[in-house]
Amino acid sequence: MVSVKSGRGTPFKDTVCEPCRNKRSADGHLACGQHTECKSDERLLLRGTKYLDNVRVNCSSIVRHGWVKFIIQPFIKIFKDHNTRKLRRFIGNLINSLDVCLSDRDCCFQQLEEWFSKATKQQVSNLPKMMQEAGVKSHDITNIIKQKLTKIQDEVRTCTNTLPDHK
Repeated sequence: MVSVKSGRGTPFKDTVCEPCRNKRSADGHLACGQHTECKSDERLLLRGTKYLDNVRVNCSSIVRHGWVKFIIQPFIKIFKDHNTRKLRRFIGNLINSLDVCLSDRDCCFQQLEEWFSKATKQQVSNLPKMMQEAGVKSHDITNIIKQKLTKIQDEVRTCTNTLPDHK
């Protein structure tokens, strides 16, 4: 029987699962059990959603690629889920293309994805503060991003402390 995760696992406690009720839906949502499990050398960085797979990493991939690469798609999804005119205005200013973001939502998010792919760790880390300074009052989105950034930075610290050549 396929299972869906109902409780978060940790390095010390396994994930709690419960039986699945249905399969993949017609609108493209990931069905129960469709999220890719971590391999033995991987950790769950960000839990998958009905639209995105789990983001799994290992320390060598974080060191080799940097952590920004792993959060692009989940962060784009967060921005899409909290889509407001004010947020699109912020994104337009961030990517220097305000007219695109106000007139073409899909193009706006494609350009945001491109921004993320070129952004430094510091630029991404500053997003919540920049959003607040720009007047994006959506408390939910800034908190979600802050929480995910904290989790990512904790994972990077853990990796830095465990890799032999980084001690």
